[in-house]
Amino acid sequence: MNTEPDLFENYLTTSVLSLGPGKDKYEWYLKYFDYHLLPHFPKAKDSRILELGCGCGMNISALMRNGYENVSGVDISSEQINCAKSKLGVESVIVADAFKYLESNTEKYDVVLLIDILEHFDAEATVSFLKLVRSVLAKNGRVIIQTPCAFSAFMPNYFRDITHKRAYTPQSMTQTLLMSGYKQFRHYPLGTIPNGIKNGIRWALWNLLIVPAIYTFMLVAYGEDMGGIYTANMLTIVDA
Repeated sequence: MNTEPDLFENYLTTSVLSLGPGKDKYEWYLKYFDYHLLPHFPKAKDSRILELGCGCGMNISALMRNGYENVSGVDISSEQINCAKSKLGVESVIVADAFKYLESNTEKYDVVLLIDILEHFDAEATVSFLKLVRSVLAKNGRVIIQTPCAFSAFMPNYFRDITHKRAYTPQSMTQTLLMSGYKQFRHYPLGTIPNGIKNGIRWALWNLLIVPAIYTFMLVAYGEDMGGIYTANMLTIVDA
């Protein structure tokens, strides 16, 4: 008999998002999404988009607000799916295990969105998962991935969630994607959005002070910049 607890049964009410997407967080996230993620989506508003590990549906809501018409999501947490429906009015989401969903899926997608999901898998499961994702991509399809960055100082986005199993560097993400059969991809930092005075100051301090300091440390300690991405999260764009 399996006696291990289901860590995702009460994931929403026990995690850092215990209250769900409040108004302030939601409005901030829309700006974050539009600044960092939206430019990587197809222009066609009828593009078929699937988010795996969709959580409370903030990405789907952001896409719908930007006019995308064919967006759906899957998450293993019923709490989060209920939150997506009740708080954001996102209906095109279901409770399902992402692996099983992909294995039984017959549709093809122009974009598969993997935001804050791969860090929950071990290495072997991640490769298997990404191979399944590749099998549902349409011709010229794209995978958009966000993960905690292992080169971030103190790795806050990795350590604040006990269900996280790993963080990624540009090198380890590259290795994972190559093992999964992908050939074309690029990595980006996910830094502060330079809107408003406070965030503008943060943006300036990060780019003019913190990044050069970390870059210098990497060169001195390791003889290279180690990929040059030091933000708390890392974005990876993968083309089929």
